[in-house]
Amino acid sequence: MKNTTRQEKRMWKQKNMSLWVAVLAILGVGTAIADTATLKANDSSTNSAFTNETSWTIAGAPSSAHDYLVSGGLQICSPRWYDSSSPSVFNGHSLQIGEVGGGAGGTFALYSWSDAATVTIANDGLICAKGVLCNWQAGSISIYGKVRVDSPSNTPFRIYSNFNGTTMRFHGPVSGAESSGLHVYTWDNPGITGWSQTNFVARFVDNSLYGYSGRIVCSQYRESDEGYLGPANIRTEFATDGAFPGVLDLRYNCMVRGDSAASEMTVGTVEFSEGAGINVVYDKNTKRASSLKITDAIRHSGKIRVLFNFAYTPGSYPDEDIVPELCVLKAPAGVTLDANDFVLERPGVPFPEFDLYVRTDADELSTLYLRQHGKVVSLLRSEGADDYNTNGASFVSGALWSDGKEPTMGKDYYVQGKTIRARVKDATSPVVFGGNSLALSGSNVRMEMGHSEVVVSNLYFFGDNNATLVNYWSNDLLLSGRIHNLVSSAVRDAGLLINAYDNRPFRIGAEIDGTGHFQIVHIDSGDKSGPVTLYGANSNFTGRLTLNSTAAQGADDANRNLRLSFDDPMSLGGPMPEWTFKGVKIRAYTRLIPLKSMRYATANRGIFVDGPSVVVCNDGIEFGIEQRLTWNGRMMKRGAGVLGLGGPAPYFTTDGGTTPVADNNVLSVEAGSLKPLSAEAFSGVAVEMSDGSAIVLDYPSDTTAGVGLLGMDLTYGGSSLTLPADGVAVSVEEPANGNVKSIFVPICTVPSGSASALRGKFKLPTGFRIGDRAGRIVEKPELVQGAITFGVQLSKVGVLLLIR
Repeated sequence: MKNTTRQEKRMWKQKNMSLWVAVLAILGVGTAIADTATLKANDSSTNSAFTNETSWTIAGAPSSAHDYLVSGGLQICSPRWYDSSSPSVFNGHSLQIGEVGGGAGGTFALYSWSDAATVTIANDGLICAKGVLCNWQAGSISIYGKVRVDSPSNTPFRIYSNFNGTTMRFHGPVSGAESSGLHVYTWDNPGITGWSQTNFVARFVDNSLYGYSGRIVCSQYRESDEGYLGPANIRTEFATDGAFPGVLDLRYNCMVRGDSAASEMTVGTVEFSEGAGINVVYDKNTKRASSLKITDAIRHSGKIRVLFNFAYTPGSYPDEDIVPELCVLKAPAGVTLDANDFVLERPGVPFPEFDLYVRTDADELSTLYLRQHGKVVSLLRSEGADDYNTNGASFVSGALWSDGKEPTMGKDYYVQGKTIRARVKDATSPVVFGGNSLALSGSNVRMEMGHSEVVVSNLYFFGDNNATLVNYWSNDLLLSGRIHNLVSSAVRDAGLLINAYDNRPFRIGAEIDGTGHFQIVHIDSGDKSGPVTLYGANSNFTGRLTLNSTAAQGADDANRNLRLSFDDPMSLGGPMPEWTFKGVKIRAYTRLIPLKSMRYATANRGIFVDGPSVVVCNDGIEFGIEQRLTWNGRMMKRGAGVLGLGGPAPYFTTDGGTTPVADNNVLSVEAGSLKPLSAEAFSGVAVEMSDGSAIVLDYPSDTTAGVGLLGMDLTYGGSSLTLPADGVAVSVEEPANGNVKSIFVPICTVPSGSASALRGKFKLPTGFRIGDRAGRIVEKPELVQGAITFGVQLSKVGVLLLIR
């Protein structure tokens, strides 16, 4: 009877439980799993808690009878060996990573040993609360099952990849309220070296984001924010093929892209930080491209980058490959786009020309479009002397072009490994190339010019070989238009050569941009080289600039050495993406000649003194170098003007070298004046002053540190100061505000043992004073231990009598 009674009670409980569940169902209250199993210890891929029966606080392999929680800083790993034919499936009712707002969170680590790897979170799927989901192997991975985002946007759930070039593809529906957040980024400690340009792509496919209204942030690193500028070649991308009604926040160097060329993305709000943009996916067979439609709001800081990579084969531009009009971005209703807010980037070979423009589409939405400018026409053979007499050169004639027509603005023109001549018979200057653009590429490609002004709207240089511009016939040539100097990465030193030939001036009034290697070289074997002048600010040129005189490597001869004049510090190029010690490389007695007073301090563009070089500051010119120098030779200062030397402590021989090499660390002031702009710029430099040279000192604004305390700091090994027997003149410039005090203005600081050779050789003009202060040369010992500082003591003029 006792057993019967227990059985009856159990049957009664089951009957009433079924009734209660039915009532809850009628009331619309969802059922819940009664128990939650919690991970007990850190998991491993070889003993994965996906199937391990002892990893959980509830014994047994994960089953749909329980929910599962990973928190307290612990990690769960998917099994190590799996692929599409052997998928990894978590069979629990749900898998929650972390607890919202609580504890140390949790980690879900994926091991994608092949690009066919899949992982499935069955039933109610993955719940993202607090922690990370990461891919710890080199393969890409597909994730199936529901995803619910419970983490708030101010502490978003993080998704990252530990290896470069991988993707994580979400196939199941993602849900989350407006207040929820995800953070996608590329980890800053990669498991392998050699970053690719698409480090990590988080892909949400099968329209998986249609039910997610929260925020998704993309950044380079976990720690990065909108103001962080990391390496240019590390990029995180967000990809989708459907609708996402929430907010997409793209930080520096992050991109939104379609999952394929057929993807039509719809996003509620997109916020583009500086350096963020859109990566257009294109299929040249279908001639389709991914597009982005924004329904609610678009916000941006700086220009929005548009990446479009259609890799033409250089020299092969068939008409069937012409890219048609492609929709890139549709603005929200009522918002008008401005094409000037976007910048087109073409990774790899940048030719032919493409246009970005805005017009209203059939739905009355302001839309950004991309298209190829026009047909590409090729030069059939090199121009010779007879062509000048018979057809007037290919600048204006169609005789040698593949379409047989004279160049027009509707087409782009390509010259590979041949010579084109800008010398038109009986023409008056300027001589204008009629096409939209002219591209020079390949070995032995040349453009020879013979008029006082040659104009090319867009002149391109690219490929693995040097292209050469030559002034052959004009007594004073001006090249106008725009120069796009871009180069294949296969040969970093390939680029553009300017042949300053036979004493004929070559002036460049075209703005230069691009990332290629720009070389200005005197390469002729004759007795004279023409001066070259750069006009304007080439702030969008971020490649290297090399100045050389190959015809006179060992000769200090102004008639044969390259003479480069410039009127703006940016003429030598704009800020480079990262520090480059040879951003400007000067060698073989090249003359660097500023045309007006200026300071040179362009970010990351180091100056490399590679062998003998000359800086000429003519009378009335003050040229200040405030960029780091790398010394591998002698720099000679000539001309009656002033050379200022500042910036951080120099390098020697190569990038990062800190040990000076004798005779390759010499600054020789042969004429004019030297002005110290920083103390450390002279560390390891041997300064030689010649007869008639002088030292000019700025009145210091700060006498407690740096140049205002020490002048030229010559205490580092390799540093020295050599003065002529009759000494050098020293002067102090009056401050702009005219407020002169009785202070000590330092000239230099030298080791105590070197001081005797300098005593009595710093000469102030007779009766020197600035304002109402007179000056005298004095020494101050021990400002630096074991050193003596020479300087000018300014004191008030007059005598004070004390009568007691």
